[in-house]
Amino acid sequence: MFPVASSDNTRLQNQQANSDLQELFRSTPNLIGIAKITDSEENPSINAHPAFKKSGQISAADLIIDKDGIVRRGNLFPIADGSAKSSIPSLGLAVAFNYLATEGIKPSKDEEDWLKLKNTVFLPFKPNDGGYIRADDSGYQILLNWRSCGASFRQVSVSEVLQDRIPKDLFQGRIVLVGNQAISVKDNFLTPCSQGTGSTPAARSGVEIQAHLASQIISAVLEGRPLLHVWSELKEYLWLVFWIVTVAVWGCQQQKRNNPFKIIVPILGLSAIEAVILIIISYSLFLKGYWIPIVPTLFGIVVAAVMIIGSIYIIQLLEAKKNLEFKVAERTEKLEDSLEKLHQFQQQLIIKEKQASLGTLSGRIAHQIKNPLSLIDINISSSLIFLRQLSQIIEENRLIFEDIIEEIFQNNEEIIFNLEEKLTDSQNQVIRINQIIQDVLSYFRQEQLATSLTDLNSLIDKVLQSVARQYQGTERESPVKLVTNFDTSIGRIEIVPQEIEKALINLLENAYYTVLSKQNKTKDNYIPTIIIQTRNLFNRIEIRIRDNGEGIAENTISKIFEPFWTTKPPLEGTGLGLFFVHQIIIEMHKGEILVDSAKGEYTEFTVSLPIKSSN
Repeated sequence: MFPVASSDNTRLQNQQANSDLQELFRSTPNLIGIAKITDSEENPSINAHPAFKKSGQISAADLIIDKDGIVRRGNLFPIADGSAKSSIPSLGLAVAFNYLATEGIKPSKDEEDWLKLKNTVFLPFKPNDGGYIRADDSGYQILLNWRSCGASFRQVSVSEVLQDRIPKDLFQGRIVLVGNQAISVKDNFLTPCSQGTGSTPAARSGVEIQAHLASQIISAVLEGRPLLHVWSELKEYLWLVFWIVTVAVWGCQQQKRNNPFKIIVPILGLSAIEAVILIIISYSLFLKGYWIPIVPTLFGIVVAAVMIIGSIYIIQLLEAKKNLEFKVAERTEKLEDSLEKLHQFQQQLIIKEKQASLGTLSGRIAHQIKNPLSLIDINISSSLIFLRQLSQIIEENRLIFEDIIEEIFQNNEEIIFNLEEKLTDSQNQVIRINQIIQDVLSYFRQEQLATSLTDLNSLIDKVLQSVARQYQGTERESPVKLVTNFDTSIGRIEIVPQEIEKALINLLENAYYTVLSKQNKTKDNYIPTIIIQTRNLFNRIEIRIRDNGEGIAENTISKIFEPFWTTKPPLEGTGLGLFFVHQIIIEMHKGEILVDSAKGEYTEFTVSLPIKSSN
């Protein structure tokens, strides 16, 4: 029984108890005292009893408390502040040494100079082991593998010992740790097992923590109970990456889904399944002595899931934005196309209305003009007949009227000789007017004219010579330079020759008009020139008529094919020539006609006719 000093004893009794206690310390070889060798303002160092110093049976009771106030590590050889080496073992290690010595097991070192007991090597804790980051690894620390979160050891109070209420062989063959568990002593600490169901965490006394350390060492050596090990940083990173990549790959496979609900649910579902699997694997490995980083991995899974969902959402937003922009652009293009078609339809409608008006008007005008023209034609014909008869009578009675005839011829010789010619020209013009009226009426009556294989180059040459003769002998005439370049490979093509002839006449007459008009206004050495060329493009024939006349203003080019539109003076143009050209080339022959012009420099008409048949 331990001699105990008490306030109930006399001074002499307490002195005797103290003397007996020191003698007990000296005479008990397996009794180990404790000391606190680390020093701080809150927890200063405490020296061991002098009696233990003499026997050398001293151990350290220092504990390592993490920043969150929980004890997770045990220090086999604490290092005193300011000391480079450990001086004494911890209490748990010291009593374990003594116990294992009775089993014939003595401490040794492995190849790396770490503590070895029998076949068990105690690897020291490193700053980044497990869930730690740059932790203090001073001394010789190991991770504590708690036996259980309940009562792991038999506890006996002092009163039970004094009252002899314990079995006599209770301490036989056992390690007995004597300590104070009173809360007032402030030697109670939180452990991973302190987080119970109650509102106040359950703390463990320092002596109980040392008992766990001793039990862990002895069980590992004798029973093979695993110590807590950790993976290398590389393995931990690979472990973390594996779980994150699994979520990422699964998430990327859901990217093709359009429904956000069908994207989020599978990703979160897999994350939850992974979390459960991770916890099960981690717990299974923990039972085998491996502490793997579960919290960072769970956090990584959650972050990966959130980032994948966010990235998919952003990608889909960008794709939706891109699709929307494409649809808007496509819709805009369609609207512009529809607007252009509407504008073209509007222009066609205007032209059709003008054509209808022109057709009605031309019919009325033709009706009003044909009767006077017929009367004029009859009168001219009658005058010609009368003139011829008169000439015959005069010729027959020349001797009788010789003096009178001679006098008439002397005073009116030019009139007499030119009268028949003038009347004949007048009759020809009447015939031409009738032909023009007939052409206008036939066009607006939509008469179907037959096509025929025609030598286009010959037709153009014929029209060119006809128009050239028309402008010879006039008062405003000056030489017009004509340049032709005909493609001889064209041969004959299927066209309505009389209509193409009309179109070419209109184009060439306009060319003559503009170059001669410019010549009258220009004092420089201006040479009026008209160039006509043809080209065989195999699927179509191209006719180009270019002049170096006054040109067309840019803002009026789009109007030149409209009916009744002209820049000529009222008595020189009706605005129907180019309109008929447009209708003949495009409507009748399904070709194209383009205009290129620069004001004051040139004008070029390009006529394109499709080839239907050729030799």
